[in-house]
Formats: sequence, structure tokens, C-alpha cells
Amino acid sequence: MEILDSKKFKTSLWSGGKTVEMFIFPSDASYQKGDFLFRLSSATIEDENTVFTVLPNVKRFLTPIDNTLVLTHTKDGQSRKLTLDPLKVDVFDGGEETLCIGKGQDVNLMIKNGSQGKMITFSGGKVIFSGDFLFIYALEDITAGKSEETLIKKGEVAISNEKGKYSISGDSVLICVELPK
Repeated sequence: MEILDSKKFKTSLWSGGKTVEMFIFPSDASYQKGDFLFRLSSATIEDENTVFTVLPNVKRFLTPIDNTLVLTHTKDGQSRKLTLDPLKVDVFDGGEETLCIGKGQDVNLMIKNGSQGKMITFSGGKVIFSGDFLFIYALEDITAGKSEETLIKKGEVAISNEKGKYSISGDSVLICVELPK
């Protein structure tokens, strides 16, 4: 298990605040070009009313980590509205127009081109990982690992490609990704 180096994260502006790209695959892919299989990021939502970037052919997973957000997804004239409390996960079509009411910080996973993903909030315990990438976003200082435990400080992200059973000591967001076969 390795802690991702936050000095290598790319920060950019979007219409509602700032986004921090923590990981993109493949490593030479570009969010702007859209040639990624998956992208893990965190964003701040600084405006009370924000329209998310429309991303056709992208499946999105989003969880607020500090405040409640009200999301309205619209596609082909059909809308669905939901209240997303902190640490609840919404999975939606990036091609939908999404209006967000509320401010805060979130964690995002974007997948495409046959990749599969999962995002869950976790309060500690054991988890079995069988995918290609496991990310642990620490919501507090925690330890995680298989045979050896790694300290993950609040706000840090750890990555592993090793399948098996992991112990996690506290609150986190787990992101699992499987690449297309």
C-alpha cells in the first residue's frame, strides 16, 4: 500500500470551484482530452448553485464529505432530484445535466470505456479486494493494510493493486476499479 504524493496532484478550476486530480489512468491520459479509463478527484463546490460539467460516456460516483448537497439530474427532459447527505454515494450518467445546490467538498470517481467501479463509505473493519485498483481516501487518521499497516492521514489517499483482505481502522471512502478485460 502506497500513499499518493499530493505534490503530484493537479489542481484546476471548474465552474463551481476547484478540482484536484488525485489519480488518472492510464498515467499519460488527460481529463481534457477524455482519453482516460478512470479518474479519481476531489472538488470544492464554492457556489450555492452550480452546474456540473457534462461528461458524455462517463459514469460518475460522487460523495460529499462535509455538507449535504441537493442534486438534480436531467436528461432527455426527465429529471430526478435527490438530497445527498455526507458520505452517501450517488452514481449517475456524466452525460446528464446536473444542478448542485449547496457548498462543500466531494470525492469523485469517473469511469469509462469498459472500466467498472465502486465507491463506498467505510467505518472500519475488514474488506476483501479483488479488483485492479483499491484507493482509500482517509476521512480521519487511519491505518490500513493486509499484513503490514500503513498510516493514512486525514485527506490522504492510499493505493494498492494487491488483491486480498484488508484491515482498515476508521472512517474512509473506498474506491475500487476494475479495468476492461
